[in-house]
Amino acid sequence: MLVQEVMNLFSEMKEKENIPKVFIYIIVLKGFCKENKCDDTKKIFKKMKDNGLVSNGFGYRIHGLC
Repeated sequence: MLVQEVMNLFSEMKEKENIPKVFIYIIVLKGFCKENKCDDTKKIFKKMKDNGLVSNGFGYRIHGLC
């Protein structure tokens, strides 16, 4: 499952104190939306917010589309 692979990658990055930047999350969100994986998009969006990252308007539009 692709979302699990993304979550694992984010976890590895966090363990190494290399938390993904907002633009990386936006790219992942856009990809999941494009594939109509709305539930997965919501999970990634929540993870981004849980990591204290604030999306720009573009990120919220992507999330809103799903």
